[in-house]
Amino acid sequence: MKASAYDIAIVGGGFSGVMTAVHLLRLCTTNSSILLIERSASLGRGLAYGTTTTEHLLNVAAKGMSAFADKPDHFLQWLQNNKAASARANDFVSRQWYGDYIEYILGEQLKQPSAASLDCKFKEVVDVDRQNGMLCLTFSDSSRCYARVVVLAVGNFPPPDPQPLRGPSTRRYVRYAWSPEALDGVADSDTVLLIGSGLTAIDQLVTLESRGFKGSYCVLSRRGLLPAAHVEGPSWPADWTRSLPSRIRPLVATIREQVRMAARENVGWRPVIDSLRPSTQRLWKNMSWVDRRRFLRHVRPFWEVHRHRLAPAVSQLVDDLQRSGRLTLHAGRILECVDVDGFAQIEYQDRATGKTRILRAARIVNCTGHETDARKIDSPVVRSLLKNKLARVDACLQGLDVTEEGAVIDAMGSSSTTLFALGPPRKALLWESTAVPEIRLQALGQAEQLALQLAQSKELDLKESGRLDENNAGTGFN
Repeated sequence: MKASAYDIAIVGGGFSGVMTAVHLLRLCTTNSSILLIERSASLGRGLAYGTTTTEHLLNVAAKGMSAFADKPDHFLQWLQNNKAASARANDFVSRQWYGDYIEYILGEQLKQPSAASLDCKFKEVVDVDRQNGMLCLTFSDSSRCYARVVVLAVGNFPPPDPQPLRGPSTRRYVRYAWSPEALDGVADSDTVLLIGSGLTAIDQLVTLESRGFKGSYCVLSRRGLLPAAHVEGPSWPADWTRSLPSRIRPLVATIREQVRMAARENVGWRPVIDSLRPSTQRLWKNMSWVDRRRFLRHVRPFWEVHRHRLAPAVSQLVDDLQRSGRLTLHAGRILECVDVDGFAQIEYQDRATGKTRILRAARIVNCTGHETDARKIDSPVVRSLLKNKLARVDACLQGLDVTEEGAVIDAMGSSSTTLFALGPPRKALLWESTAVPEIRLQALGQAEQLALQLAQSKELDLKESGRLDENNAGTGFN
């Protein structure tokens, strides 16, 4: 069977992939073929919005979750019309609903007339390479397709195993918190040990509580920091962010001083951090590689718990579990993990005292942060890009090396004209590249660029084939 060929193939059918496809369908002005590839069974959900637990809430209020930057109330209006007429701008709603919203947007766009067509394949891409002037995509079932341009919208990747858990030391260890069977078989009286104390760990608490779990939780991370909660309050003017230093130490000092100023006016730290948000990409780009590494080593954990906050209801659940004694928080470094008397036993070095302590659990779940080092990412498509020299890792090991326009930089240092990436793979360049406000702009910008590139390419094809009279040459746009 002859392999299909497309103008644009989008690898990944989560938020970033679907929104790129939506904008391409709207913007393409020539007959164009688009392929959207998703390895799971549904589009628009990805890891974040594909949860089966209704109680998993968005970590941002409804007012900040529109898929369109120029229509800030779009999600809220959809929410009121389709899910909850009484929904308010500051409500934190189910992530399942947000997945429904993205599916709705794609469905509505497909109803509109378009010069472009969209096909979907629910398969996993395991290899990308160049063949005969096009990019060849190989799927896990060994079938293939070809594309002029490939857009990587692959989202976040599973975390690495902590060093002491990289061998078969215990069968009670789950290396990926989002695997379907991660929490299956946990008895009501069990103790569950969560490695990592960020948003993924909190999601596991919510999942188990929604199932009626009555056991206990131990949360172990290097610093023992839990995400802060969202709190409604006044805003803070962003004027102070216009001329911030790019060196880490003076930058942190400036932020702390701004927090103290806010406190003197009875304003908490949250509005200060929020006012910094629009400037974070600029700050990251202005930092030297040395300061970026200092940030990742010394500041990042504290930034994460202040920047990525919990919905108030979820934060209340965590507080209640701690007060009841069912949730205990530990800070330290894992030394060893073995099976003892039907339990997994972890020895760790306590951060505060330096002493060795022991935790026992019926289940251990890896909830550490997503892997960003492209050399270690457990993804066939990323491995193939590196193997085939179509991509390279960035200097800080935070993603792929890309240009401002999202073009992937190959092993020789050349930026591609046919391979692009958006979302988390751009984190190395932008730092803030994992949330809706950033990705919706990237999806639109990528689609605008590719629609224009495609129109110019097709016009050139027509000229070269002699089917376009030079005296009547059009621009390719209506």
